[in-house]
Amino acid sequence: MTETDTRIRCRYLSLQGADSLLLSATATAVNAANARSLLTEWAHRHDVPSELIADVVYAAYEAIANVVEHAYSGGAGSFTLRADDTPHQLCVTISDTGSWTPPSPTPGWRGRGIPLIRALADSVHIGSDDAGTTVELYWQK
Repeated sequence: MTETDTRIRCRYLSLQGADSLLLSATATAVNAANARSLLTEWAHRHDVPSELIADVVYAAYEAIANVVEHAYSGGAGSFTLRADDTPHQLCVTISDTGSWTPPSPTPGWRGRGIPLIRALADSVHIGSDDAGTTVELYWQK
């Protein structure tokens, strides 16, 4: 895939009682916006409570934007988004195979993404190793 590639591989799954969205795409700003639209459509189709949809979509989009901007140091890469809707919880996971970029201790006007994600989700887990970074976002319903 090229830098301007806007293809997104998307699947809707029904696994172990969860209705899921799984998509992967080249890490570009266009694909981040496309993923945001697909997640919004999925959330509406699965009757995610309306008061959660904006928080879910915005937090996931911010995590994807971090992949686009930071994970691949200007090189090509991809991201995966998985959303699982169960009767009591909504989980959105964003992962990449890039490198973790630690937040700057003096970010100036930047560096608000992770605090914003933490404010929007009920629970956040961020893990990083040599294989990449995974951000797990959880909301109780």
